[in-house]
Amino acid sequence: MNCKDKVAEGLLDLVIKRYSSRLDPQGLEEVRKGVEVIAEAVIAMRNMKLEYSDEPHVVFKPYEKED
Repeated sequence: MNCKDKVAEGLLDLVIKRYSSRLDPQGLEEVRKGVEVIAEAVIAMRNMKLEYSDEPHVVFKPYEKED
């Protein structure tokens, strides 16, 4: 089992524990697809190497008082 599958399985287990009474088999399959996409994003973000000096991109917009 690869890392993506482990992440997806953990997220799906959480969803099933909380919402299984509200999901039919078709709904569960749709949730499974969404969880797989989220797991891919999680792995991509974990693999992004950041330096200590990396900061978020901030756009400075000075306050202008409206007349």
